[in-house]
Amino acid sequence: MNDDKINYDEILEKYPWLLAENQNAIISPDADGMLCGLFMSHFLGWKIVGHYDNGKNLILKKGMSANECVFLDSEIYRSNIKSIGHHISLFRQNNTNISHEKYRVELQKRGLDI
Repeated sequence: MNDDKINYDEILEKYPWLLAENQNAIISPDADGMLCGLFMSHFLGWKIVGHYDNGKNLILKKGMSANECVFLDSEIYRSNIKSIGHHISLFRQNNTNISHEKYRVELQKRGLDI
């Protein structure tokens, strides 16, 4: 963001997979996830290959790997995973450097394994 405005060109330059066609997607099994899946499959030909319920269960088509897919309606804080979410996950507006390792350590402190 520059001057409180989103620079879409900059985002797409950094994450070109956001609009890539014919990708494999994993959706959350709720209304938002299903709508996201329908939208991306209709407009970009994405294929739904799994469901993920945000921390509990991952159901994935046989032979697929999570790092070959885009998670829709889920924030996955792993550097090798692509995800698109819409949940508030930034606690301080001035701190936009999200460290995957720091996030992992914090979750492990709380007894969560990722």
